[in-house]
Amino acid sequence: MQMLRTGYAEYAPFCNFRGEPYYVRRDAGPKSEIHRNHRGHPHPAGEKDFPFTESLLLQEHTMSTSTSPVWFITGCSTGLGRALATLIVERGWRAVVTARDVSSIADIVSGAEDRAVALSLDVTKPAEIEAAVATARAKFGRIDVLVNNAGYGYQSTAEEGVEAEIRAQFDVNVFGLFAMTRAVLPLMREQRSGNIINISSVAGLIGFPGSGYYAASKHAVEGWSDSLRAELEPLGVGVTCVEPGPFRTDWAGRSLRQTDPDCRLCRDCRKAAYRDEAGEWHAARRPGASR
Repeated sequence: MQMLRTGYAEYAPFCNFRGEPYYVRRDAGPKSEIHRNHRGHPHPAGEKDFPFTESLLLQEHTMSTSTSPVWFITGCSTGLGRALATLIVERGWRAVVTARDVSSIADIVSGAEDRAVALSLDVTKPAEIEAAVATARAKFGRIDVLVNNAGYGYQSTAEEGVEAEIRAQFDVNVFGLFAMTRAVLPLMREQRSGNIINISSVAGLIGFPGSGYYAASKHAVEGWSDSLRAELEPLGVGVTCVEPGPFRTDWAGRSLRQTDPDCRLCRDCRKAAYRDEAGEWHAARRPGASR
């Protein structure tokens, strides 16, 4: 690759994890000191990554649709999954965009059907996982990035947790993620390349009162991802966990499930007293509270 020049800037060539080209902007400045950009590549002092709008122009200059990375993303109907899928398609990359209700994601791939496909996928159903991966392989021949984004929150104290709700959350947040990854791994192993991005949570690092079961599901993802990374590194496949804090998504709205305070398991006076006592305990320990 040669140095690329525009009317007002100069760009130095680098490659991404698949060996595909991208450019880093080279501004005037001293050229002797060596630094690294955010992708870990060394570059001389004074270079800066190009702005997003320039990035799109340069990607079009260097990467055709047939060689762009293939992203497979779960849980794209709302929130982070939808935002990521939209960005990938807008960049001109190839994408497999999935959600349980395929009609909720049809607009994401509209007009880009030559390089993006919307599929119905419930990660708790092995047959749907198998069919979605088979469709991706038939259409694109490879999967470069798997984003395990499907998941939801469940709020309950440990004592009041409902067995069916706890198991349903683990089926999506944990076992669905495991199954989705297992389905894609044979293809990435054949390719000797790829990246698996597991959307975890800050709750995967620390638990908070009232969301212990959700935290447990994300801690499971974190621990499993550590082992997965060690297994796949020799094969050229990377593993990344993303641990977001609060975002303006449907996580705390439509998607959130909670123990019903009026259900049979919560009517017991002892449990009501537990809630009251816990509230008093926390109130007494707030800054400025009288002891």
